[in-house]
Amino acid sequence: MTASGLLWLLLAAAPASVADADDAKRVDAMMCGPATEIFLPDNQIAANLRLEHLQYMSPGDPCGRNFDHDEIKLLYERVKAIAASSFADSRGEFGVMVRYELAAGSPLGFEMQTRSAPEAEKERLGRFYDAAKEVKAFRPSVGTVHVVMEYSIAPSTAPAAAGK
Repeated sequence: MTASGLLWLLLAAAPASVADADDAKRVDAMMCGPATEIFLPDNQIAANLRLEHLQYMSPGDPCGRNFDHDEIKLLYERVKAIAASSFADSRGEFGVMVRYELAAGSPLGFEMQTRSAPEAEKERLGRFYDAAKEVKAFRPSVGTVHVVMEYSIAPSTAPAAAGK
């Protein structure tokens, strides 16, 4: 084999360069964006409860290759059940947003924010918070994944339960 042929084989077998890695990151950022929203066919969870947004993002991996995307839907299904049982008989009109931070090798991060929540809903919101923060969720193989769910709650038209 000639020297030029051997050089060509070595170049072909060489690992990707830093420039190639930078190009791949630019393509990922252009194609995937900073956050992805999942559109579900039926986001009306109860007569008075609607999922407004379900988004996820993974800093450093905009295409989210560090986890199975079906795991987002499993997390959503778990929180959906908690939201339905917590807010189906609500008497107020308000919004609730939950944010999960899922990181490889770290405990689950959770936070909740409310919008225009009446004081009368404080106990119901507390029960939702306590149950939603205990949800068992996936961990990405590397890095971090943020998952955000935003709900809007309207007053229930169902008769109020006794003692509430």
